[in-house]
Amino acid sequence: LQDISSMQSTMKANMKVLTKELVENTLSFDDIYTRVKEAQPEDPVQKRGISAEDLDRTLQNSSKDPEVMLAVSKIMGPPEAAGKNSVTDRGKDMNVGDIVDIHTFMLQELRDFAKTFEEKPTKAQFDPKIVGMASQAVLDAKVLAKFNVSSEDMECAIVLNKTKLLQDMRFMQMHMEMQQVMQQFLGPPF
Repeated sequence: LQDISSMQSTMKANMKVLTKELVENTLSFDDIYTRVKEAQPEDPVQKRGISAEDLDRTLQNSSKDPEVMLAVSKIMGPPEAAGKNSVTDRGKDMNVGDIVDIHTFMLQELRDFAKTFEEKPTKAQFDPKIVGMASQAVLDAKVLAKFNVSSEDMECAIVLNKTKLLQDMRFMQMHMEMQQVMQQFLGPPF
């Protein structure tokens, strides 16, 4: 579980570098896909020859172990609302309206990305997981370029405004539409 957490941290750092590159340069879908694929560290679960089902079974059998549950919550849970690296000045300044406006923009950009992907005659050759990460890198770059808001800023703003967002119908609708677009071009989540 520590290796999975470490892999996630490495991937997040690699995606941050790629996002910055995408803000500065226009890359083709194939170039973005290749960069994301190259940025992926080796999956520690696959490296050990463990299936997702085996890992799930092991975790269920260890569900009473507090160390295991803490590690799982770190991997699966939302970003923490406290801590030196998770609360950003920009994120603290954002309100529900800002978040909804950015999500509206992200939804349109996601639709454009999905359309570009759908038009690729070779789309079946691409790994859906990497395509999903590529879409996230593109969205992060476009949001950073247009709103000067990083993915960390958005995570912070969402965590700090969680209660209000859950009650905001515009946000909830936007969130559902984004999930639908992702499912349409990538299939159901793993």
